[in-house]
Amino acid sequence: MFTSPKPNEIRDWTCILESTQEFEVNLCHNFLKDYDIPSQILSKRDTAYSLVVGEMALMYLYVPNEYSEQAINLLDSIPEANLDDALTEESLNPENVSTHKANEQSKQTDLESE
Repeated sequence: MFTSPKPNEIRDWTCILESTQEFEVNLCHNFLKDYDIPSQILSKRDTAYSLVVGEMALMYLYVPNEYSEQAINLLDSIPEANLDDALTEESLNPENVSTHKANEQSKQTDLESE
């Protein structure tokens, strides 16, 4: 009966990203803006019910046809997040940060005295 939602066909514009995550679409929009690539966000989020999951929360990122290949290549060039590099609770602890800074300053002082 129902099929998956598809991005709207908009003349002279190409949909290059669809997501249910608003931050992801906004991040890509701003990333493309840094490279002077125009883009527009089309949100199909159902704000009447504050739904932010599934097909009732889809967002699409469009660019003009002449920028589509460049925009896709730029977005593909963003490396995937590596969970091994993610911040841990330990690294976020202010005591560990100040200890790390003290160690770095100590190393710098040792280098300067040599």
